[in-house]
Amino acid sequence: MFTISDMTSERRVNKQKEVKQQNMLQLASIVHDLKTPLNCINATIQMLKPVLITDEITESSLKNINISFEFIFSMIEDIQDMAKFDNNQDFQLVNELFNIRSFLSDIGVLFEEQCKFKGLDLIKTIQDEVPIEIFSDPKRCKQIMMNLISNALKFTTKGHIAIRI
Repeated sequence: MFTISDMTSERRVNKQKEVKQQNMLQLASIVHDLKTPLNCINATIQMLKPVLITDEITESSLKNINISFEFIFSMIEDIQDMAKFDNNQDFQLVNELFNIRSFLSDIGVLFEEQCKFKGLDLIKTIQDEVPIEIFSDPKRCKQIMMNLISNALKFTTKGHIAIRI
């Protein structure tokens, strides 16, 4: 008895997986290389803070730069995590206590200018019954919240964007 099988589709799927894995490894390598100059930029900003802060506007601008840096750095780490996940490497959520009010304030800073530019109001409210600190993965919460707000910015043409926790 003989069995004849067409392996073309299986080979194609295996090749696609191999190409995807190679692409993710290459992307992870590129992202890793971005971390060094970003860390230099951040270190320079931190060193210059005491010299540059002369008024509220400068302090606010430096805070925006710092939050934006953290966002970019977080995105880089997300890409690295995605590469690990796609290559069946260890991927973990890191749950910790974090201040939800500071969390929302930091996210608001990143999007307030974009909202103003589009003529939108950004409304952030946290109900009184929400505890000050929550236990979750702040990095993933930030990623989710930023994706939601980014989408709201894309599709909202007038009025406001409301974040209610």
